Amino acid sequence: MSVKENNKGKRIVGFRLLGKYHSVDTWKELLITVSELLYDKHKLDFYDKVKGLHGSKLIYFSMNPKEMREPRQIGDSIIYVETKWDANAMKTMCIKLMGCFGYSDQELTIVKI
Repeated sequence: MSVKENNKGKRIVGFRLLGKYHSVDTWKELLITVSELLYDKHKLDFYDKVKGLHGSKLIYFSMNPKEMREPRQIGDSIIYVETKWDANAMKTMCIKLMGCFGYSDQELTIVKI
């Protein structure tokens, strides 16, 4: 999957991650669901691996939602993910997140209409 593909204005309907299909309605839901799936698979070291993901102004993952613009809780954890992104950034964040755990971007297939 090409990270540079432009997804602006494209509607997402689902994605396949690690061989299993998941339905989603929004790009935001893609990032949240990928975060939840990886959290469920890597609970013990999830935060240690993702806390280093940040930009110059925004923190991408945090235990303090007040540090974020649009935080969304990851499942039943105390970890939040920043969701103030456009479609392209959501996809890029998913790929970066997967990379933290050694997964290739080829293991994520997004279904759009």
